[in-house]
Amino acid sequence: MITRKKDTAQVFATGSVRVRASSKADAGKLLKDTENSIRRALGCTGCGVCIGKCPRNAIRIENKIAYIGDKCTHCGKCIEVCPVVKFVRD
Repeated sequence: MITRKKDTAQVFATGSVRVRASSKADAGKLLKDTENSIRRALGCTGCGVCIGKCPRNAIRIENKIAYIGDKCTHCGKCIEVCPVVKFVRD
């Protein structure tokens, strides 16, 4: 689940996503951010670029995969620099 103020996006095991937001524009942005988070998680190669951008030191690399810890505030700085999100498109 991703939460931003009162807006939320929830991803289910079935693959469906539910977004609740205060406006259509906010829902669209949150949905896109959720897609990027999923893309990043599934395609992570453990390059480590995200570690240097995390202001909370919430990311660690283990077995060539980035893991996000409890300190994460969902600021999105890691996704902004993630090569998987930027360059890999289905």
